[in-house]
Amino acid sequence: MGPVTKLLGFIFNAIYTFFNGMGVESIALSIVIFTIVIRLALFPINLKTTRSSKIQQFLRPEFNKITKKYKGKKDQESMLAQQQETRELQEKYGIKMTQGCLTSIIQFPVFIGLYNVIQNIPAYVPKVKALYQPIAEAIMRTTDGYSIMSIFVENEKIPRLTTKLVEFATSTDASSGEGLKSLNSIIDVLYRCNSLLLDSVAKAFSSNSEVGNLIAANQEKISQVNHFIFGINLSEAPGFKLSPAIIIPIASFVCQLLSMIVVPM
Repeated sequence: MGPVTKLLGFIFNAIYTFFNGMGVESIALSIVIFTIVIRLALFPINLKTTRSSKIQQFLRPEFNKITKKYKGKKDQESMLAQQQETRELQEKYGIKMTQGCLTSIIQFPVFIGLYNVIQNIPAYVPKVKALYQPIAEAIMRTTDGYSIMSIFVENEKIPRLTTKLVEFATSTDASSGEGLKSLNSIIDVLYRCNSLLLDSVAKAFSSNSEVGNLIAANQEKISQVNHFIFGINLSEAPGFKLSPAIIIPIASFVCQLLSMIVVPM
């Protein structure tokens, strides 16, 4: 999925940079536009699939007639005749039985790449990465910084990250290959932290005031970039508490329900 993810990451970065140039720094808006762009790119494929599905649904009685006509006939001649009539009906209306599978195969890597980009935005958007990089570099310079960060990840149960935070914990040079991997690992953790967790990071690194100072200096900008409508912050999961962020899963459920109603299986 690497090439597909890189291409989608390039597109997302272009969208974010475009809005950033207009003075709108919002990951959420970029995600919305990014999703629309991908959906529009896949629209011809989805339209063809939907059309084929509708035709098959319309012709189902005809296919049932053919099946009923040859029901119970197991001789080779009857089976070949049934296949021939079915094939002729499919060809008449331009139906290809493999079309649905082919469409899924085409779309699968795109949606995996889409998910990877949205889950790892700092890796594809330099302007977002730049907000977290100074903090990560200060953490790397802290004595036992990797151990402190690993314990923090374990205690706070940061999603999708394990206590094995960094494989190259001996490197503090972010310009080296090993150091860059360490830096990116720490940025991945910081990106998944909301305002409260960033405050917890500052407390965890109380031995190095530079970390806390950099968090305080960048926190407002980070919050602004993650801000969405109605006071929703993308870095804060609603969980089971009442908050404006609950609008997102509700809206997603409603959209999926409407999609099932408009395009029934």
